[in-house]
Amino acid sequence: MIAYGVPVTDEEQFERWAHAGVQRVLRPGDRLLVRRGVGSIQEAYNGFRAEVADNPALEALVLLHQDTVIADDDFPARILAALAEPDAAVVGCIGARGVTSLAWWDAVTTFGEVGAPELSETGMSFGDVTGVTTDVETVDGLLMALGPWAVRNVAFDEAFSGVFHGYDLDYCMAVRAAGGRVLVTPLDVVHHGIWRSERSDAWIQAFVMLAHKWGLRGRPRPDF
Repeated sequence: MIAYGVPVTDEEQFERWAHAGVQRVLRPGDRLLVRRGVGSIQEAYNGFRAEVADNPALEALVLLHQDTVIADDDFPARILAALAEPDAAVVGCIGARGVTSLAWWDAVTTFGEVGAPELSETGMSFGDVTGVTTDVETVDGLLMALGPWAVRNVAFDEAFSGVFHGYDLDYCMAVRAAGGRVLVTPLDVVHHGIWRSERSDAWIQAFVMLAHKWGLRGRPRPDF
């Protein structure tokens, strides 16, 4: 069983993007989990974890934004193949190695690609997109597939609930600290969100919190 978890704040976006994409790939026995009105994304994601953690049939928990579309008809097979790698814990479509700050795209090496129609007609490509599953330090939270071990053993840190930014990097760092692998694998995914570049107060706060927690020393620069 693959479970798909979507926190919803905008019903129109959810129905148009995430819901439509999940319906494309939902297999018999799979589940779509929706949480509305939850105070933070960390709380929502931990709620999804709690809903499925005790299910012995769990193969993966796919966490995605309401404006993310799964456009890949082979998505379940691709996700499960990546999670079958030894110690694989989290799989995404874009990510990086050599991360030194919340601005992971500034890292030494980046990987993967995602459709981003609000940003460009061709989407966003990061480094090597040759079709190989690759170890990274973090994936972007627009889509994160958690394996059963990660679901049952690593929680999202709700100390970060006051800021949206950085929950994905923080979670991936925690998974790796606990011995799990984080991977980017080729997936046909489209993100319809606005990729903001301004340095907001919340972004700076998240940067500082992550720097203290994980010893990151990069610059607080969110622009692409």
